[in-house]
Amino acid sequence: MRRWGVSPSGPDHHAVVDALLREGLAAEAYGVVAKQMDADGVRPGILEFERVLRAFRENRSFDAVEEAFDEMLLRGLVPGARVYDVYVGALCDKGDLAGARRMLGCMERAGCPPGVTTFGVVVAGCVAAGDTDAAREVAREAARRGLRWDAPALSELVGALRLRGGGHLARAPGLLLDILCDGCAAGLDPSAFEQLPSLEEATDQPVVGAAICSDSYY
Repeated sequence: MRRWGVSPSGPDHHAVVDALLREGLAAEAYGVVAKQMDADGVRPGILEFERVLRAFRENRSFDAVEEAFDEMLLRGLVPGARVYDVYVGALCDKGDLAGARRMLGCMERAGCPPGVTTFGVVVAGCVAAGDTDAAREVAREAARRGLRWDAPALSELVGALRLRGGGHLARAPGLLLDILCDGCAAGLDPSAFEQLPSLEEATDQPVVGAAICSDSYY
């Protein structure tokens, strides 16, 4: 297109970024977002940065996550909860649990208070690091803020535990039981537990027994 004096438009750049990410070329995709789009007079938005941040996280390119997140902020783009979830998750993945927990406060000050999904990301990160005590503290902090895990949120949390739990996954059923019994879950009817992906195959421990604790929330 440039040969004919026509600058690529936003959709053209999106297509290039799509293709690069499908090929696993996260750094090249970031180059398009951070440099080439500007050169072509197209301002990248939050969506483009979110996509490269997710790709960098999955590649465990944590320095690149930091660079892309900082670049986004320097451009005056305001991240929402989805972008913060990716960034907080990357901090957890690299073992910076203290940094991830600090970000919960940073989100509050930035006008984007963390929801139960973000707290779930940190809970799963603590479990993956083998620190179930910290995971319980984070869950209780969510409860102190008035947040509760409903059935969909619990399902997300279980999915994150399965994906990120690593060798510490066997502790996850006990953590879920504590979350329910400590009052961190919303009032759930028995059908809610049927919506939770089972951890039994991964841990050889029953999870649905936690339903007995839910009686106190009705």
